[in-house]
Amino acid sequence: MDRDLDWIRRGLRFECQPDCGLCCTAETREGSVFLEREDLERLAGFWNLTPRAFVQKYCVDEYGELALAMQDNGSCHFLEHGACTVYEARPLQCRTYPFLPLDGFTPIESPYTWRYEKKFCPGIGKGRLYRKEEISEFTRGRVDVNGFEV
Repeated sequence: MDRDLDWIRRGLRFECQPDCGLCCTAETREGSVFLEREDLERLAGFWNLTPRAFVQKYCVDEYGELALAMQDNGSCHFLEHGACTVYEARPLQCRTYPFLPLDGFTPIESPYTWRYEKKFCPGIGKGRLYRKEEISEFTRGRVDVNGFEV
């Protein structure tokens, strides 16, 4: 299902805020961080582990997909004091937030969903301007479980 993104023709501003981590904790957001092969290799290399050892230590099988295991409180294992300890090696899903569709929802679906996500993310509306073409490139060929495709 292709959705119309003309509403973002002027682009969208976004920048992760220092020591925020709100998208990485169950206190404000729920969800899974699914890993692609490149994510696994990058994260394993970051920790000087083999991909197999990284999976055994930090991953779970979720719906038949490889996902990061969360701490007992629902927060990401790599979140410390509001900061991502693997920021340079973070998974694609984290790198492309808030632009990548997941679980039938994407903040870029409409102006309403973008404003709604701003309630949870202080980085929306701040920082550099991402052009529509850049956002489309992030999401190109990526389809979530409910078929959202840009």
